[in-house]
Order: sequence, then C-alpha cells, then structure tokens
Amino acid sequence: VASSIPLAAQNEGGLAGLGAGLAAGVGFGNVMAGALMPQQAPAPAPVAAPVAAAPVAAAAPAEEPSIEARLEKLKGLLDKGFISAADYDTSKAELLKKLIG
Repeated sequence: VASSIPLAAQNEGGLAGLGAGLAAGVGFGNVMAGALMPQQAPAPAPVAAPVAAAPVAAAAPAEEPSIEARLEKLKGLLDKGFISAADYDTSKAELLKKLIG
C-alpha cells in the first residue's frame, strides 16, 4: 500500500492522486497545529508521605551544666519569683560546697 501512494500521486487526473495529496495536507496540518498548541505541563508526580527516621540509639548523656551556669539559673528563678529566697540560699550553698569542695 505504501509503495502505491507515490504511483497514485503521479496520476494527476485520478482520485488516488487527489486522496494522496489530501492525506498529506491533513497530516501536515495536524503536525503544524500540534506544534502551535501550548504544551500542557505534565501532571505532578504524587508525593509520598515522609518516612519517619529510624530511632536513634540511646543518646549520649548530656553534660551537666557548670556550677556557675546553675547558679545563674537559680538567680534567674529567684528574680522571676519561681523559687523563694530560702530555696535559693539552700541550693546556692550546696552548689558552692561542690565548687569549693
């Protein structure tokens, strides 16, 4: 069939030539129309739910804050009214005893 199309197209007066020319024109028109149409963006891929990270092995024990840092924290708690002066004095004395030895 494909080899008969050029032969039919050479026959100027026949319907086969007209049909071949029409088919070629329609095909070319479809190609041009497709090229001029705005391209649609591809649909976004579905997003998978995030996978939870594997649990971390037992965390290393956090270093204990220095005595100076603990004293500053105690003073802040006293200033904000979260602890009483008696609690502050008692805790301060214990920390200073550890510091001095």
